[in-house]
Amino acid sequence: MIDIEGLFINAGKDDVVVYKNNILHQKDVVRIAKKQRIKVVFKSTSSEWRQGIAVKVDGEILVAGQRLKKMCYFWQDTAPQMFEFAVVSKKDKPDLHVKNIWDSGNGNADSCHNGAAMIVEISGSIRLYRCNDGHPDDDFDDLVFSLELLPDDDLCV
Repeated sequence: MIDIEGLFINAGKDDVVVYKNNILHQKDVVRIAKKQRIKVVFKSTSSEWRQGIAVKVDGEILVAGQRLKKMCYFWQDTAPQMFEFAVVSKKDKPDLHVKNIWDSGNGNADSCHNGAAMIVEISGSIRLYRCNDGHPDDDFDDLVFSLELLPDDDLCV
């Protein structure tokens, strides 16, 4: 069994470690525009636990007619397979923080412990995330999703 949490602890303040020639992230930080549209596609899950993602920004998240402050959870079993949301920030160079989450049956969103990590593959404006949840294994197929930064042409806020 792999101790992914131990790899991150031994790395100190680094949010990334190298394991089997892959860069593992506990969270991903994406530079975005002050007004940014984002498309998410849930591609697959392979876990006994409920899977999702958490996004955080210094500003507001606009989704399904709601304005949310700073953070939002999107669960694979309740969100559409493909959906868009927008973020609005007052910062000149805002960041979007992305991490995988899971619910092991206790109703809580867990993240960043035990076996949690993500492999992030970047191709232009699309990021593909292959995620490992709290099980101490290294299959990185517990949740697979993509995040695409879209032009803000028709973002009305």
